[in-house]
Amino acid sequence: MNNGLNFSQFTQKLSRRIFSYQSTYADAKNFNHFKYELNSEGKKVLRSAFTELFGAAALENLNPKKEKFLGIDVFQIDSGNVEPV
Repeated sequence: MNNGLNFSQFTQKLSRRIFSYQSTYADAKNFNHFKYELNSEGKKVLRSAFTELFGAAALENLNPKKEKFLGIDVFQIDSGNVEPV
């Protein structure tokens, strides 16, 4: 990765950042929507990282089962403050 992190460190940092935002805004009126958007952006970032590592052609050929195996499809951080969206 460009900033010297390995992939595991990158995903941990991403997860912690999203969890931190969720914890900070847990009392917001639109928290469920906010959490959904954060997790959607997390998936986009993860997909972008895989694209950087393996190229766009490799990602275009992934089916849902393969995305799930890589963690792209199931990426979700839940701060535990509310029920999942």
